[in-house]
Amino acid sequence: QPIDSFGVVGTGNTPSMKISEYYENQDYCFIKPSDLNDNVIQLFDSDYKIDKRAETVSRMFPKNTVLVSCIGSVGKVAISKLEKSSCNQQINYVIPFDNVDSTYLAHAILFNKNYLLSIANAPVVPIVNKSQFSRMPIPKPSYDDQIRYAKFVQQVDKSKFEYFLIHFRGDR
Repeated sequence: QPIDSFGVVGTGNTPSMKISEYYENQDYCFIKPSDLNDNVIQLFDSDYKIDKRAETVSRMFPKNTVLVSCIGSVGKVAISKLEKSSCNQQINYVIPFDNVDSTYLAHAILFNKNYLLSIANAPVVPIVNKSQFSRMPIPKPSYDDQIRYAKFVQQVDKSKFEYFLIHFRGDR
């Protein structure tokens, strides 16, 4: 199924830097590719912030939105855990429909990173536009299977963390 069958697809934007009020306070996180890494991460904060006065000119999205870098470092994926945030134009986002689990969707996109890299159309700075991204095919299992997958991933992540705590503590 294409990505746009999983949710509403959008592209971020940057509020004008010429309007200082947009950056005066740190009301909302403003996510950039540097906030993402090569694994699916849950974002609770970002390096950059915008003022609430920038909300009307920003493309805001809700908690559990899946973010994917599509310019430059193509294929970095995260899930926003912020109640409301925004991102720049290097990131495409998917606001999942009610019958889509964001953890499943994020991992399915990351699993297909090579597809994104193959359609990036610039030799120097790879770019995947919103239309290309929206058509990217990924499997769409039932919602119940998506939830089972998400629970499995959370258990695996938890066991990796526990392994790290047991084997790499500083008190050895």
